[in-house]
Amino acid sequence: MIGRPEWADMGESPLVRVGLAAAAIHLVVLPLGHVTAVRSLSLALALAVAVIVWWRDGARWPPLAALFPVWLAAACLSLLSTTDFSASIAAIYGEIVRSALVYFVYFTLCRRANALAPLAWATAIGSLLLAGLALHMAVTNDRWVHGVLPALGDYATTAVTLIPLLVVVIWHADMKLRSISALALAGLIVGGYLTYSRGFWLTLFCAVATVAVVSACRSRRLGWKTVLSLTIAGILAIALAALVAEQRGSTLTRFADRSAIYLPVALKILHNPLTGTGYGHETDRAWYRTVPGMDSQVFHAHNIVLSYLDQMGPLGLLVVFVIFGLPARHFLDRRRRRETIPFALAGLALLATVFVKNNLDFFFTGANLWLFFAHLGIYSGWIAWGEEMAQAGRQPTRAGGQP
Repeated sequence: MIGRPEWADMGESPLVRVGLAAAAIHLVVLPLGHVTAVRSLSLALALAVAVIVWWRDGARWPPLAALFPVWLAAACLSLLSTTDFSASIAAIYGEIVRSALVYFVYFTLCRRANALAPLAWATAIGSLLLAGLALHMAVTNDRWVHGVLPALGDYATTAVTLIPLLVVVIWHADMKLRSISALALAGLIVGGYLTYSRGFWLTLFCAVATVAVVSACRSRRLGWKTVLSLTIAGILAIALAALVAEQRGSTLTRFADRSAIYLPVALKILHNPLTGTGYGHETDRAWYRTVPGMDSQVFHAHNIVLSYLDQMGPLGLLVVFVIFGLPARHFLDRRRRRETIPFALAGLALLATVFVKNNLDFFFTGANLWLFFAHLGIYSGWIAWGEEMAQAGRQPTRAGGQP
């Protein structure tokens, strides 16, 4: 049960406490705007602690570390044909290097001991703050106003990234944390409704379906209750998506605005250099101004597969596969052990939601990207720690020191 952190088994408890406090602050402010300094300082402090802890623990690399060299190599090769060298370099650092550092921090701190409690509290508090800002905006404005509050699509992406961890916390936490996390979950969903995003409901259904199917495969039984529940969830998701589409003055099946982007981008990719037009989703933004009929506010492909193919050529497709496939294999391999099931399923739900959301639009950059890798680090770190405790003949400590 998640409730409060247990420090008894930490040889460097003051050091780890400082690192976890910085990581928790980073999680709270990560989705918010106008907090760049706090975000950077908290990450720097958490990184310094994580490096010390990692070195003292034998300098073992995280299990998903291999995806970053592949990603970085493909991005660096794209520099051979980039249309904006400085923009590509900035994107490589801001997206790939920083994502690797974020993943390293959360994996290292989470596998050190029962570090989930402070990070679960940070996620719940940050989600409450985010949802509160969205609700306040809805009451005080007749349209979505972003600033500290993320923009519409960014909010929806942040929400679906946070939800799997909140569900795990609700399932396994003590009553106080469970109650706050449930309130945060409800607030995020209401805020998601206020974005009037059809994709928000589709991604949530994909997360539910992923967990249900993987659980059924694990038990080798897909019962009628599961099928019925998925059917009801699917109908509800479609109904809500249709409702928000109508409130936006659109329809559930409208796709014209995306097809107007996807077709020209697909044809562009066929004529791109083999190494793409340069890493960074808006590196080749000048090209979009040359396309007849293209919306003047469109500067990228609005789809992660097309975007990475455009940026890095055929290697972009490999990068997409590695980013989502390698963690998926890792979590699937660990769905069978009792100690790791909750976080393996949550990790698979995270991958499903983020992949689907970024195929409907592209938000795999900036704070949304870092939040995704922070949660990957939390899940894989907790799994690693649970496996170590199981090998040592101990169960991961619950709140109050109970096994």
